Amino acid sequence: MKEKVVSYFLKDSTNDKSKAGTLILASFSYFGKRLKMTTGLSIAPNNWDKKTKLPKKSFMNYMEYKAELGNFERVVLESYKFHIDKGIIPEPQTLKAHILGKRNLRHESEILDFKERYQDFLEEKGLEVKELTLKKYKTLIFLITEFEKKHNLSVRFDTVDTNFEKRFKNFLTGTRKQLTDTVSKYMECLKVYLDWALKKEYHNTTVFKGFKILKTKPKVVYLTYDELVKLLDLDLEGNERLAKVRDMFCFQCLTGQRFSDLMSLRWNELLNKESGELEWHLFQQKGNKPRKLEILITPDAVKILSRYSSTYKKDFVFDRISNQKFNLYLKELGQLAGIDEDVVDRRYCGKEAVSKSGPKYKRITSHTARRTYVTISHQRGMDEKAIMDTTGHEDLRTLHRYLGSNKERTHAQMNSAWTR
Repeated sequence: MKEKVVSYFLKDSTNDKSKAGTLILASFSYFGKRLKMTTGLSIAPNNWDKKTKLPKKSFMNYMEYKAELGNFERVVLESYKFHIDKGIIPEPQTLKAHILGKRNLRHESEILDFKERYQDFLEEKGLEVKELTLKKYKTLIFLITEFEKKHNLSVRFDTVDTNFEKRFKNFLTGTRKQLTDTVSKYMECLKVYLDWALKKEYHNTTVFKGFKILKTKPKVVYLTYDELVKLLDLDLEGNERLAKVRDMFCFQCLTGQRFSDLMSLRWNELLNKESGELEWHLFQQKGNKPRKLEILITPDAVKILSRYSSTYKKDFVFDRISNQKFNLYLKELGQLAGIDEDVVDRRYCGKEAVSKSGPKYKRITSHTARRTYVTISHQRGMDEKAIMDTTGHEDLRTLHRYLGSNKERTHAQMNSAWTR
């Protein structure tokens, strides 16, 4: 009688030259039945010998893998013999359960389905967060796949440890040349995913909770009050395109709202109070937590609205425009208005300092408006609670990321303190 043997094959072997790690599965046939399960090992197809159904001898971890696979086969055959000696022909699932219990192995879905589970994670996140936030999570898995190919390995739940943290961060700063803040953004996304998977009981490691998230405080680009007034009063007669962009941006600066909320503003959301003042009743959506804001429309903002009208209350107040095109036009607008103060920003890529400088108008985006509102409001006497009630920020730490420095006030106080 031919001796029973365990054979091995790759879970994904469609590309023999691929450097991305894939699962090594085991196959054991007996009495017309077939057991198929993971070995707990992974390897890139370009290191796999299809003829011998084993790693190539040139593979760096050949001896280690050969010993592991030999040991795996021994356990499978011992478990099979255990049942046969009792006169039982076990079902594949019964045999697998015995092997798992004997070796304390985990099912393949708990060991190497890092990417497969990630797809479930993206589907859930898609119901909770906006597309821009979801895009970060999609980019993360792309970066991890690229990391795997570069280092010829497979990222699994049980390999995401402090060593992985160091190597992945080094990959992002070294190979991808990403700034420390960008690296931190993706490490935060990774921690969110691993915490989600932990709660789903897809793994049981908590090492990731100690991953360090390093952030430098970026240069907060905002318009001064004089610069905002310069924009409000800028003569744009004959340039309807920039006039509309100016109105939209300044309306943002005067209300403290995001570009997405500005694009969603309809006439029926603008309500008159008993005092005759106008309010914007905005249901701000952050994740799955809607919040109602009642924002006062100040005189300059009312003046902007007076240039627009509609007979249908459900119509949008402002014309549709993409954020990308809006940001492009803003730079043109800022240059025309002479907002050209030199701005220097210093960031880090790993340990290397990266400095960028240039005129302020090149740094203006739709998000500059929100920073402008927070900073000018604070400088001109609004308390932080009142500002948060308008912007929708839920904690001071987040608000302070939007707050620029009041250089004039700081210098005045220094002169007062140190002038003899």
